[in-house]
Amino acid sequence: MMFRPNRRRLLGLGTAAAAALAAPSLVRAQAREIVVGGPAGMAGLMRDEVIPPFERASGIRVLYEGSRSAVNLQKLQTQKDRPQLSVVMMDEDIMMRAGNEQLLTAAATAGVPEMGRIMPASIARDGLWIRYKTPRSAIAYNTRRVPGGIASWAAVWGPEFRGRLMVPHMSITSTVQLLCVAAHLATGKPFQEAQYEVDAGFRKLREIKPNVLGFYTAGQQAQTLLEQGEAFAVPAEISSYVLMRKSEGVPIDLNTPTEGSFALPSAIALVNRGPQQDGAQAFVNHMLTVPIQRLWATRLFDSPAHPGVDAGPGILPADRMFNMDWEFVSTNRPAWIQRFDREIAA
Repeated sequence: MMFRPNRRRLLGLGTAAAAALAAPSLVRAQAREIVVGGPAGMAGLMRDEVIPPFERASGIRVLYEGSRSAVNLQKLQTQKDRPQLSVVMMDEDIMMRAGNEQLLTAAATAGVPEMGRIMPASIARDGLWIRYKTPRSAIAYNTRRVPGGIASWAAVWGPEFRGRLMVPHMSITSTVQLLCVAAHLATGKPFQEAQYEVDAGFRKLREIKPNVLGFYTAGQQAQTLLEQGEAFAVPAEISSYVLMRKSEGVPIDLNTPTEGSFALPSAIALVNRGPQQDGAQAFVNHMLTVPIQRLWATRLFDSPAHPGVDAGPGILPADRMFNMDWEFVSTNRPAWIQRFDREIAA
């Protein structure tokens, strides 16, 4: 995703630094370096507002490598014997694959004390990864092109959007939610059941093709066209981008569909045998502290993992979004990508 931090709105950095200072003295003993692999779209925010207070407080230098979750997984796989990353931030279905391949190591409250303070549902597989925030996925739209808003997921199949949708490729995680929506519309089943009706979902997705302006594999492709009004809407887009840009005066918004919104958990984990494990744990802990959790809510409009942070108006709590069966998604998504290329994007 494409983020454009506003440097005038630095939030609580002094408090963040104080929180990071609570890390063990061993961490602060000498200058060291860790490499964090995370979303490319968060690179500006991470480098400008999240990482500096941690570096000042801990004496640890953080190198942030921004990329897609699938690329970060590939790094973990190719560097398995000699990892270069210490911490990785990925979508949950990709994190599951990394966990299943023993590429991650569990965090413990001894090294990450904030684990004992965040919502228990945010901790996956006994700390193998942690859902540090939860973006909401729905339909982004240009408010000048669609002044009346979009009431439902079904609307984007309508003729008024002919040639005006930017649709994510299946290699982008949120597309599995659009597949679930398509299955729901085709079968009438609730999301909980519809997510397993894959054939029906693909049949319904084929019907959206006349409305497609383009399929995209990088968020910036769609976001530029949406902000310019060339694209009227982007289904399965997330709050981290849309609501932040709306707050900056860009004429876009994220709808609240009558059928419901989706959760797209953002996860963080320690790399198995990654360098500087104590520093890596300190960084994960920093990501869960109240000042940084407040940053996710106030800057990205995502649901925080810490109960001490008010989600704020307009932010849907994670427990009010539909969370897919990510184990099912993780197992089947490689085949879905191939099928999407054959049946939808062709």
